[in-house]
Amino acid sequence: KIDVSEQPDAKGLIDDAVAQLTEGDKYMKQGDEASEKKEWDKASAGYNMAWQYYVKAATAGLNAKRILTGQ
Repeated sequence: KIDVSEQPDAKGLIDDAVAQLTEGDKYMKQGDEASEKKEWDKASAGYNMAWQYYVKAATAGLNAKRILTGQ
């Protein structure tokens, strides 16, 4: 088992990934709400922002994995 507390860089990246996912979820919800109202421009903007945050989260997560596995 890997102890993340021994790898502060990885822990920081994991914390960043969680924060990015939270922001992505916020924008996804905004996109869903706008879509329900048929406000397509707002929905598209919300989904686009969500996608950007999810990509940032994935990148941080993959970088943390590389640190933890030594790859």
